Amino acid sequence: MASVNFKRIEDSANINSIDIEDGAFIVTGDGKTYVDYGTDRIPTSGTPDMEMSDSSRNTVENKVIKEYVDDKVLDVYSTTESIVGKWIDGKPIYRKVLEFTNVPTGVVQRNHGISNFDKLINYSGYYYNSIWGYNTIPAVTSDNISGYGIGIGDFKSTTFYFNIGNLRSSTNEIKLIVEYTKTTD
Repeated sequence: MASVNFKRIEDSANINSIDIEDGAFIVTGDGKTYVDYGTDRIPTSGTPDMEMSDSSRNTVENKVIKEYVDDKVLDVYSTTESIVGKWIDGKPIYRKVLEFTNVPTGVVQRNHGISNFDKLINYSGYYYNSIWGYNTIPAVTSDNISGYGIGIGDFKSTTFYFNIGNLRSSTNEIKLIVEYTKTTD
């Protein structure tokens, strides 16, 4: 379970004078609330005011935290880039789903469309083949028949390669989940 640090400050005019702590929930004396996420301070829909009892304020804070967790902390799989964690060097880890259709067999170069790509951290995904249905990527065969394998390689600043075995000629759809860091962080 995620840990949330609470901060109370006098008013929202001082919001930028405190350090950002990923996941912190901030309540200001003038009734505004914020959540620290990544490098941003995100205003929330919670509006506790000074006349609230502590129990009422806690109820509102819990509602806002739930909204934060629902919207920001849960795993996100989208064709839009999302921050999903931190790498060992402190850089944010981004995730993006790449979509491809009708990819031919063999070694095929594709653009990944990720700006400022730095390091590939992880990848997985699936392909749909009209003969065999849905299968995971990488598809590794244990019977030493490379014609059934599918994988990726040589991830670079703008491109990467699919390697699709010649027995996967009916591959109609590929969804690739890519996690990476960026040169700009």
